[in-house]
This record gives sequence, structure tokens and C-alpha cells, in this order.
Amino acid sequence: MKVLVCEISYRRFYRGEDEGYHIVDDNDATNFINFNGDYYGFFKGEGLADEMSKHHQEVDYVIFVAKDQKKISRIVGWYKQVRLYKDMQYFDVQKPFYVTAKDKNVVLLDEKDRTFILDIQGPYQWVEADRRLHHFLKQTRRINYITEDFNRSITMPLQSLEITCQFIEKEITEMNYLKALQLVNRALTTYGRLASLIYYKAWVLYGFLQYRQASQLLFAIKDVAAFHDFACYMLGNIYFETEDYETSIAMFLENKTVNQDQNAYMLAQAYAMENMTSQAIATIGKAIQLNPSEEVYREFEISLRKWSNA
Repeated sequence: MKVLVCEISYRRFYRGEDEGYHIVDDNDATNFINFNGDYYGFFKGEGLADEMSKHHQEVDYVIFVAKDQKKISRIVGWYKQVRLYKDMQYFDVQKPFYVTAKDKNVVLLDEKDRTFILDIQGPYQWVEADRRLHHFLKQTRRINYITEDFNRSITMPLQSLEITCQFIEKEITEMNYLKALQLVNRALTTYGRLASLIYYKAWVLYGFLQYRQASQLLFAIKDVAAFHDFACYMLGNIYFETEDYETSIAMFLENKTVNQDQNAYMLAQAYAMENMTSQAIATIGKAIQLNPSEEVYREFEISLRKWSNA
């Protein structure tokens, strides 16, 4: 069996914004993100137009390799049962792709599991899969999100709610979102639908860029006093990411206590996107007052004033 091996940038998580090594193209940052059950993959595939006679074809595997800090080319993940296109396609105006697969057929490996070294010639290469590669592709360990994970939980017993919450926060802080999600699901089964656990689940889904599911959970706890501001802050970020700036502004304005300098910064950006420049300048000024050492706030204020005076 021949498989298509493609070189992409080396990133730890592939969640859209994480920095990486040996960047091939910024468009590959969205390669292992779940978009409503579908995964899209980008690589330098311009040469496919001359090689393929049909608009698309079905491929058993597309394997992605990337060069780590030491410039060693490692398998970082793969798509199985793939549709490969001869020309660049778009699932968003700024998000091109050459391959697509269903989420159940996608594996992104944790850094510790990227042990298979595979060099290719050029941006992509068809490779005959030997027994060793076949064996490697059978493993199921992954760190990417699939729809079935929404309610999948670990089987280990939990010691207490307090200790479980500590473990969940630890996994979230370390961006081990899949482990955190499994812990949350187990906790919800054990202790019931507590607002704190619903909040953690929303936080994890937000980390996986699963905005629709996250927002549904956040609205479920938005009227709980202890979690109101947390929910509004996260909803403000979600609506900003989905370009609903009017609702984003409303959510940020409701938040009175959580991450106030960052809340003001995001609110200022939302104002700017709505061409409400004076409100944006006033709000970024508040962010600077709250956190004078943050250079990003000052840089944004300078760009706003230049924009206002243009």
C-alpha cells in the first residue's frame, strides 16, 4: 500500500495559533482542528495539479511529517480514508486545504509519541508502507478532539470532588485537553451536573475550538452568580472568534471581575472591529491602567490612534 507523506510545520498542538518550528506554511496551523466533525489538511500541494487527472481521489492514508527543533523529520499525525484534491480548496475564505477526512479517522500524536522518523524528498512523496510503518499507524493514542469525546470519560475512580477539580485544572493548564475532558466527564457522572464541572467542560471545549458546544454549556451556567462573569468572559471570546462583534461586546461588558485587563483588551478589539474607535481607545486605556507592563496593550493603543488619525 502506498501512502501520501506530506511535510508541514512542526507544532505542539495545531490549534490555529500555537508557535512552531521550521514553519513550512502558516496555513498548516489548522491541520488538526475539528470543524463540525471534519478535518482539513494543508501542505505544499501545488504539484498535484499536474499529477492528478481527476478533481479528487480517495486515499488510504495521508501522513504528516514535520521537522522538530533538531531538524529531525517525525510523523506528527495522519488522516485515514482521505479525499485528496488536485487543486487548492477552501472551507473558509482564508483557510485552504488539499485533503479532508472524518474526525474518527484523524490522529494527532502527543510530542512524546512522535517517535517514527521519516524523511521525504520535496513537499510531499508517495511512499510504500512497510510493516514497521503499518504497525505504527495502528496505534490509537491521540491528542486531537473527535465528536465522540464529548461524553467519553475515564474509568478510574475519583478520590473526591476537590482533588478531581485540582487534576482537571492541572491538565487544562498544561493544555492536556483530552485528558481534562475525560476527567470532567467522569466527574459529571460521579457528582452530577455541577456548575463548576460544566464550566470546566466548556473551558476544555473552548481550548479545542469547539465553540458551539462550549457556548451551549456557558449559557447553561451564565445565570449562576458564582460563574456569571467567567461565562461572560469566555462567551465574549467565542463571539469575537466567530466575528459576532456586537454580541462579543455585550458579553465583555457584563463581566465585572474576571481577567479585567484582558477583558478590556478584547473589548477594545471588538469595538475596533465595529469601527467604534473612540470607545476602543478609551477601553484599551483602561487595560493599560490595569496592567501597565503589558506591551501588547500599548502597541494596540498606538495602532488605534494612528487608525483614528488616518
